[in-house]
Amino acid sequence: MRQKHKTIHEKTTRDGSTQDPTEKELIKEARKMFSRMKRRKTVKMVAEKIGDVAIRFDLIGTPEVRFTITMGNNELKFSTDRMPPDLAVGIHKEWFIKLVNQPNHTNPKIIMDNICLRKGNVRDFKRFKSVCLKTLVKQRR
Repeated sequence: MRQKHKTIHEKTTRDGSTQDPTEKELIKEARKMFSRMKRRKTVKMVAEKIGDVAIRFDLIGTPEVRFTITMGNNELKFSTDRMPPDLAVGIHKEWFIKLVNQPNHTNPKIIMDNICLRKGNVRDFKRFKSVCLKTLVKQRR
């Protein structure tokens, strides 16, 4: 008989208790999911600069997902509409907020890499990421 595929949220330890996935596992799972969606052409990533400090990503597919990152006063504020549970593995709201709001977080590049999952239009991603980082550096001065 075929075994049911376990999701990353159903991870069990040797003693049978369940365990929350680590950030590394979430990112890995999200990368796999995103590349699967790219192959099926159900999703594309658009990264654009809105004004000076706001960046919008659209993950357009079934279902449609949008999330906005606004950079102001050293912190990234996160908002999302219609977060479907099957995408929550990679763009998990509580996990994201915890990651971003760490005290003395010195490397915003990590956050950008995690959000973008290094997929989509790489050239545009690199260009817009440098804009994000420059903006954060300016605000810290």
